[in-house]
Amino acid sequence: MKVPIHVCFILSVALCGRATVDMTKYDSRARNNKMGTYHDLCVTGTAYQNGRKLPWKERYKNKTDPLFRYLSDDICLSIHNAFIPNTALATAWSLCEIGRAKNGSTIATVHVYLTKARLAEGHVKFGSKHFFRTVKQLLTNYTLKPVSGLIYLGDIKSVKADGSLSSVAKWNITVPMIVLIVKYYLERH
Repeated sequence: MKVPIHVCFILSVALCGRATVDMTKYDSRARNNKMGTYHDLCVTGTAYQNGRKLPWKERYKNKTDPLFRYLSDDICLSIHNAFIPNTALATAWSLCEIGRAKNGSTIATVHVYLTKARLAEGHVKFGSKHFFRTVKQLLTNYTLKPVSGLIYLGDIKSVKADGSLSSVAKWNITVPMIVLIVKYYLERH
């Protein structure tokens, strides 16, 4: 069955927009992270949409504002899309959130939580120079052909390891990840 890619994208956005975190699961994840379950990948860059720097809006300062959540959801989806060509990173994906957004166009610091066990299964050495170069290259490659209308990180300022699991992330990626993998498969076949 051939499904047009734009239909897959619309379905993935619809599903991702409904993705929420069960606080019980999150509390469990936070406890597990103290035991070393997740790596915190911290990416900072300038937000873009349709090839242009995203203009700053004061509402991006407030983490409870729906516009901030929209920004966070879009950037997390675009980072996950960038990771899809690397199966180990895509399957290790667990949570994503914007830690903060600041003025200067719109500069976002994003935390992507990767499951240590899945990285190990994929023979990925989190924290190595090769790992950070790979992540930066995937994000840079994504900027060459981003999904129209989706906010993404363009100018990547830094990719580093961060040890803190700060606040609740809206992204529990289990169902949306399946949709994205199907979308990626359909694009390539």
